[in-house]
Amino acid sequence: STSAVAHVVYTTNSNQATSPQHAFLMSENGVVALPEMGVPLNTLMLSFHECNTNPQSYGLIIGTVDNVNTGFAQTFVPYDTVVFTDNQSLYNVTSYLVDYTDKANRLAIRNYNTGTGSVSEHYIDDLVIDLAPACIPPQNVHAGYLVDNQADIVWSRSNSSSYTVEYGTHGFTFGTGTQTTVTTRNVSLTGLTAQTQYDVYVMS
Repeated sequence: STSAVAHVVYTTNSNQATSPQHAFLMSENGVVALPEMGVPLNTLMLSFHECNTNPQSYGLIIGTVDNVNTGFAQTFVPYDTVVFTDNQSLYNVTSYLVDYTDKANRLAIRNYNTGTGSVSEHYIDDLVIDLAPACIPPQNVHAGYLVDNQADIVWSRSNSSSYTVEYGTHGFTFGTGTQTTVTTRNVSLTGLTAQTQYDVYVMS
């Protein structure tokens, strides 16, 4: 016997291919359910170009839906929130699904507005779903806890078994800082100098 995968896009409050300049225009509380890929979602990565007309208020959530019947948007489950913090309008977005553990068969994108209105417009183009690389670079690196002489650095969305963390005072030359190796997605940097800026690099 043989089976087939339906390569069809489903949308709510979104327009597909309304302009030669973009593939999707999302507005209100729009959801775009992407085609089934026929492989587990945690082996995939999603990337696209985004034009955001109000990055201070408009954001995107990458998630999944488990059916495309009437009302499919109600099955949307969030996975990765994309926050646009700059004042620019053009962005490159990449999300790795390595941490996905459920059984849905379609990736989906939903928009949201952190302001007072309900409209959130996004122009999306050059959308690609591909197999994730064998070694995914650490994502969302940030300081989770700070005191005068310690900083806890955390990250996500990586499938490496170990990480090298290098840090030093702001502006130090990469390769000349203090290095440590960890097997988890976090590290505590101690012995820091208070009121001093530091740069941190995390490598998988």
